[in-house]
Amino acid sequence: MEESKKFTTKYDDIEKSTITKVDAKTNKTVEITSIIDAKIDPTIKSSTKVLENQDYSHLDFYCSHGSVDQVIPVDWARRTPPFLSNLHIKHQYSEFPVGHGVAPQNFYELKDWLLKRIQ
Repeated sequence: MEESKKFTTKYDDIEKSTITKVDAKTNKTVEITSIIDAKIDPTIKSSTKVLENQDYSHLDFYCSHGSVDQVIPVDWARRTPPFLSNLHIKHQYSEFPVGHGVAPQNFYELKDWLLKRIQ
């Protein structure tokens, strides 16, 4: 049996949630998930303008998510590509037919993505 603890921190229009799962038998942390939710609307908050006025051309992200994830809704992950595109951050987003886990094909895709960037 796992016990979940959620901590949420807010800074202006950016919210970070951290979910920690602890195995009740061993009292060891078995999973930590961090979620950052930023609502990008340049007319709302000044902190958004700070995000948008930075040069992120050096960044490149690989993002993936399970399409049937029962812990973190896939709709949250689907916000990632438009968020990164709005900031002109290179990225690749993929979904795999798994729940809250990592599909084997996800590992192969990540490996290929990494190899293209380190060769």
